[in-house]
Order: sequence, then structure tokens, then C-alpha cells
Amino acid sequence: ELVSINPDPSQKRFVIDKGAESGVRRGQVLIDARGLVGQVSEVYAKKSMVISITDADHALPVMVARSGFRSILFGQGSDRILSLANLTASDDIKAGDVLLTSGVGGRFPAGIPVGIVKKFKQDAALAFLSAQVQPYARLTYGRQLLLLDVMKNDPPAAVALPVQSEPPAAVKPLEGAKP
Repeated sequence: ELVSINPDPSQKRFVIDKGAESGVRRGQVLIDARGLVGQVSEVYAKKSMVISITDADHALPVMVARSGFRSILFGQGSDRILSLANLTASDDIKAGDVLLTSGVGGRFPAGIPVGIVKKFKQDAALAFLSAQVQPYARLTYGRQLLLLDVMKNDPPAAVALPVQSEPPAAVKPLEGAKP
């Protein structure tokens, strides 16, 4: 369950109520009923920090469901928009295309819905296009998330990090959240 959010509007991060004591590991993927939400970035004893796919510091490999075209999707710091950059006119992608996780890189399993391509924009140098993508997940609604356990081959060192007891104080609890 989502229990607190980062009040800094430039960061799209939040805290969930599960941590190392529940087996949560850094890098685990979170989804909601519709699609990809983000991944665990920090693990504490009873809670974990999650970075949303919309955070400006987040990028993930995706593919177009229709054509198989692969690219990297970037967060923009807004809960409503993601961006595919450096596209060319010959790339097999168009408005209305559904983007899925590609599985490339091994962090996100292939086939999780990520977003839908809404429109294209030409860059200032007229060399490339960028696509605006609307996330599938309802990132500003609900509190229940599913934590996927897909990292079976991670080396033991990845889970042997020191565990802190609590997330930073800068993350405020949600109204009515359990302590």
C-alpha cells in the first residue's frame, strides 16, 4: 500500500508499506491494475521508496505492441506524460500505439503495459521527433499496488545492503495512512 508521497513536485517518488522484513529488494517492479507504476529505489526495514516511471530521472526500455519497434521512454516529472525522444520519420511508431515493457536490460519483465502514444513533436534542429506518451497506470489514483518478484537471478550482494529503519523525513505521510 502507498503510505506517503514526496512533496517535491519535481520528483515523482513515494513510500510503500513493505520493506526488507517483507523481502522487498531494490529494483523490484510495481504495477497497478492497468500498468507499470515504477520500481523500488531504496529499501528500509518496514518501508520502501519507489521511483515512478514519470520521475524525470527515470528511463525504461519499451516496445511498440503493434510493430515491435524498441526505444527508451523517459519520465518528464509529470504524472500525465512520458516522452520517447530521438525518433526518426522512418521509425515504425504512430499515434495510438500501445507501448509495453520490452524486457531488454532485465529490470522490467516484457509485456507490461506502459502507455499509449498521443502525439509527435519535431525538435528545434528538425533532425528528430519526440512522442508524448500517456501512462496506462493511474499514477495519481488509489493506494494499492502489486510488487512483482521477477529478480530471481540477482546476485546476493544486491539484497545484502544495509537496511535503514525509516525513509527520509522529507516524504510526508498520506492523510489517514497507517504509521
